[in-house]
Amino acid sequence: MIVDQLELKKIVQGETKSVEIGNLIRKWWKEERFVGMVETSDIPDKEKYQKIPWVKVDCMHTKLIGRTADEVGFGLDLFAPKTDEKSVMHLHPYGDRIAMVMEGEGTFFALKDGELIQKQLKVGDMVLFPRNVPHAF
Repeated sequence: MIVDQLELKKIVQGETKSVEIGNLIRKWWKEERFVGMVETSDIPDKEKYQKIPWVKVDCMHTKLIGRTADEVGFGLDLFAPKTDEKSVMHLHPYGDRIAMVMEGEGTFFALKDGELIQKQLKVGDMVLFPRNVPHAF
């Protein structure tokens, strides 16, 4: 089962407030509806953000590329899935996460209710998970 496509599109376009996004992410995670797909036309054009510098945040490099309806920032994250930098399980205690594959493919790993889950992801796939969920890509 996947997330609601219309809601997902609103999130990607920055039309949803961060509190609502967090509520949806937690709801979909609980319902095991945490993988979605957006239309290729809705994937941000990474070339548009070339002049924005990369900043190291947590275990990845990020560019601030947009904001939600209530001014919470969206980041464009860069990481290499098969490097030590992302190969260990980690968590984010302060924010829920939405990850979109903009190019390539990979595997999402997470602990959910004590079980290891794995999801293969490709371009256009999104995975949503709440804060404090151990995960790796």
